[in-house]
Amino acid sequence: MNLQTTVFFENDGINTIALGKSGSGETLTIDRANGIGMSAGELLLMSLAYCTLGTVREYLTHKYIKKLPLRVEADCTFDDKEQKYVNISLLLRCPPNTSERLKTAMLNAAKTCRIHKTLHGGPSITVALVADLGQATHISLS
Repeated sequence: MNLQTTVFFENDGINTIALGKSGSGETLTIDRANGIGMSAGELLLMSLAYCTLGTVREYLTHKYIKKLPLRVEADCTFDDKEQKYVNISLLLRCPPNTSERLKTAMLNAAKTCRIHKTLHGGPSITVALVADLGQATHISLS
């Protein structure tokens, strides 16, 4: 079964604030011109880190393994010439007393993250333009 996921960002054309909304009703406000919110690269890294953490947490729960404190650190380099993010690195941190067997299992689980699998194969990305926004489109910041 394929599930459609939709999100959007909008701007009123007057100020620099962009308001993002997800299909689940979550919102995110970004105003990079005024130092508010994450950059697109940071959002990408946050998505990768969170999905990795969630995938490992799901594995632990499924295997009835006690919850461990975990941390995923993500970084990357921006290639100015190619104008893209390259060399994305994720580091999964766990307690030092974690068994080698569990560390291997968590690392293998982390590699099954759906966001990684999406990006690894290079998804089809299309950009289209529809001129249908009226003058009445306004972003509510309340």
